[in-house]
Amino acid sequence: SLEHRNENTPAFLLQAVDRTKDQTFFLSQISQESLQRAMFPVGELTKNVVKEIARHAGFPEIADKKESMGICFVGKKTAPGRRGFQEFIAEYIEGKPGEFIDIDTGELVGH
Repeated sequence: SLEHRNENTPAFLLQAVDRTKDQTFFLSQISQESLQRAMFPVGELTKNVVKEIARHAGFPEIADKKESMGICFVGKKTAPGRRGFQEFIAEYIEGKPGEFIDIDTGELVGH
């Protein structure tokens, strides 16, 4: 817990129970300092359980919300002046040339 954390002990990022919603790969870029202060209160629950909790707590609009397959906080680039994923990620990560390989097939799918 954050109350009992020790700055000299590394924090570990574990995979979520709901493997279809696991964000471990994305979150692996968080610094150790930030990870030591992060809380993941629903990491041990599946999405369906979280939605059921929301429904019982009186939040049907959250429980019935359509699933998002994108990065919800980035948004879609639908209007001038709005940024899409490429613009968002370029603010944080320097571009590197390389190949994109499908890990299941080994097929080159892009550069």
